[in-house]
Amino acid sequence: MFELPKLLHSPLGLVTLVPPFNYDTGTEVISGSTLVHTENAVFTHEGRYFVAGEHSDPKLGSGIYEVVRTSSGHGIEQVVPGLLAVGAVQHKCWFHGLTTDGTYLYALAAVHPDNHPLKMSHEALFRILPKKHAPEVSVAPCGAGEIHFYNGMAVGPDGAVYMSNSLALFDGSKVAIYKVTIQALEPFQIRIEPWLPACPLRDISPNGIQIKDDTMYYASGKWLHKITITPSGPGALVHVYLSIIPNNRLDDLAILPDGRIAVGEFDFLMNNANGFEGWGVNQIVTVDPNGMKLLNQKVTLTSPYTVSSLVYSEGDLFARDKLITTSWFHGGIREIGAL
Repeated sequence: MFELPKLLHSPLGLVTLVPPFNYDTGTEVISGSTLVHTENAVFTHEGRYFVAGEHSDPKLGSGIYEVVRTSSGHGIEQVVPGLLAVGAVQHKCWFHGLTTDGTYLYALAAVHPDNHPLKMSHEALFRILPKKHAPEVSVAPCGAGEIHFYNGMAVGPDGAVYMSNSLALFDGSKVAIYKVTIQALEPFQIRIEPWLPACPLRDISPNGIQIKDDTMYYASGKWLHKITITPSGPGALVHVYLSIIPNNRLDDLAILPDGRIAVGEFDFLMNNANGFEGWGVNQIVTVDPNGMKLLNQKVTLTSPYTVSSLVYSEGDLFARDKLITTSWFHGGIREIGAL
C-alpha cells in the first residue's frame, strides 16, 4: 500500500518532510524517573544486562546498574557506585562508557575531584567482574589532566578496548578512536594510544562502536563506517550509511543476528536545544553492512524518545526479538520491536 510522506512540525516552527515510518515508541522496562540518565548498556555471556546510568536517588547517583527480574517485572541493582578513592578522599565519577568481553565489564568514568560537578580531572577505566554479591573492581587512570570524553566502547579480537572520543574535534587531540591495551591486571595498568585520527568531514561527536570478528562498525556524525582491525592499525574506512535527514546525527548501533546493523539517530538540533528533547525525527534504521543500502521498509520511528544506546535482546531477561534501548535525554530502559 502506498503511503504519503508525513510532515513533522518542530517547536521552532520548522517543518520536516520525512518518509513513512513504522511508529514504535516501545515498552518501558525501567522508568526514566528511576534512572534519569541512561547511557551505554551490554549483555554478558550469561545473559545479564548492565547499564551505565544515574539514579534519581542522590544516595545512589551515577553508577553501573544491573537489570534483574522481580515479582512485578524488572528492577535494578547498583553493581558499582560512581565513586573513586583518591587517597583518603572519595571522588564522584560519572559513568558514560560501557562494554564487555562477555565476562568482564569495562566502564569509563569522568572523575570529579572534591565531588564538584563542574570539575573533571581525568578519566578512569574500571574493570569489573560482576559477581552477584561482591563484584571485583580494578581501576586505572586514563591520564592525569586528560578529558577526552570517551563514549562508544567495544572489545576487539586482540583483547584491546577501543573507545571513541566524542570531543575529537574540540579537545585538541584530533583522535576519533583510542586503543586501550591491558598491560597488567594486578595492579591494573593500561596503555592508551591513538588508533583512528579524527576528520572534520566525518567526526562530529564520534560515538557508538560495535565489533564483530575483526570488523569494527563505527558511528560518527552522519556516517556509519566499517573498518577492519589489523595488527598494524585500522584498515580502510568504508562508508556503510549516511543519514539523509538534515538535523540527524548517529549515536549508537547494534549488530543483529542476521548481520544487519541497527543504528540509532537523534535530531541534533532539537535535542541540544533546552526543553526540546524528543522533538524532530528520532529513529532507528536498519542498514545492510555490505554497502550504502538503507533498508527503508525496516525503519522504526522512536520520537519523542531519543535512543542513546541499543543492544539486541539476549537470554531470557527481556522479550525475544527486541532491541533494548537507553536514553540519555529521557532516561530509563525500553524494549522496541526488532526491525
